[in-house]
Amino acid sequence: MDTTVTKSRDDRLNGSAKRTDYNPDGSLSSESNVSPFNIKTSGALESITQRVHPQFKKRMCFGEVIMGPVAQITDRRSSYASSMTFGPHPVWGMRKISGDVAAWGAASMQRPTHPSMDGNIPFVRDLVLTKVFAKVAPSEADIIVSLAEARKTAQMLRSPFQKSLDLVTDMVGFRNRLLKKGMNYANATVQAYLEFRFGIMPTIYDIQNLAKAVRAKPKTSKRLVARSSVELFDVSQRLDAGCSFPGLTGLEMKCIDAWRHRVSAGVLYELTETRDDETLRNFGGRLSDIPRAMYELVPFSFVLDRFYSVGPWLTAMTPRLGVDVKGSWLTTIDARVTDFLVMSASIKVNTAPVTDYVQTGGSYREEISSKVREVNVKVPSLPPTNVGDLSITQIIDHAALICQVLGTFDVKQLRRWETYAPKKRWVSLYRRHPTI
Repeated sequence: MDTTVTKSRDDRLNGSAKRTDYNPDGSLSSESNVSPFNIKTSGALESITQRVHPQFKKRMCFGEVIMGPVAQITDRRSSYASSMTFGPHPVWGMRKISGDVAAWGAASMQRPTHPSMDGNIPFVRDLVLTKVFAKVAPSEADIIVSLAEARKTAQMLRSPFQKSLDLVTDMVGFRNRLLKKGMNYANATVQAYLEFRFGIMPTIYDIQNLAKAVRAKPKTSKRLVARSSVELFDVSQRLDAGCSFPGLTGLEMKCIDAWRHRVSAGVLYELTETRDDETLRNFGGRLSDIPRAMYELVPFSFVLDRFYSVGPWLTAMTPRLGVDVKGSWLTTIDARVTDFLVMSASIKVNTAPVTDYVQTGGSYREEISSKVREVNVKVPSLPPTNVGDLSITQIIDHAALICQVLGTFDVKQLRRWETYAPKKRWVSLYRRHPTI
């Protein structure tokens, strides 16, 4: 019978600091260890809770799929000791402070949460699950969409960039008409860019994918794994006053926080399809490929996919014949690394001559992470929201699309636009290759 076990280990050690005062003549005045110092400055705390499976290897040899949840927490500390000397002062003398001053100063400082990542974290889980289930038994090509757009592709390839070429030819020798033709020239440039990016290039990729489907060999292993992950990072820094340290009149700290949020998922599945079914899968001609193909043929569906993963979600939700899902898992890792640096430590001597001594040095690091693994998770019931900023290429693509739409924003032009085959070709091709 499976049981849940928790194991932990804590080898963290408390920090220490030393204060030494000297008389003006250099003789020792006093020496003391700073206490209490109940702050961990080295070592690590590790705790893990997991399910124990008796006869694990034997059961795996008989083909049983064994998965279990895991929860792990790690708290690691490290300190670079300070060594600061203040003085000598002709009346007051000299003071030396050494040890884990940075750890002492960090004790009262607030540990913030990740500010800019909070808005995206709730969507990452659903997005990763959708992506990983969409990768189960994937197709090499999209034969349904390619056949549906074959006529438009042929019309586009028959006269590519014709409008742009005609306009450039018309402008040669008529430089004085450049300003008059400027707007038309800009529209033609946008049209040529869109036609190349989302008409010519996707057609090339379609040919390559069809070639891959033709060359595809039967799977040597019928039990396969699909994987997907999304990772978020954030870094911030701030200045703050550290906890008052005995023997110092001021302590200024610099805090650098780095966050990492990673969600990864996997699906273990087995193919029970015949050779003919495998050929249909490679070419994307299964019944389960029809919903996704119908969505891709909808004009401007790629615009929706920029904000919501509708296409992958349809693929993930559609049942596929010949595919037996054995299990799935979702792993979430949250990690924070915080560095505390002593920017300035000061002692102000009010005895004449009045002197303000300032020293720096020493650092302290906290590394705290948590890892949680869930098993047999399901696809979200609604399309997830996409996470992440647009790339430079995607921004240019959207700007060109907006210019194209605004340039045809009247009834006659819209009707002409709807019947213009090359434009509709790149619009329908865009969502299959949104990252090109």
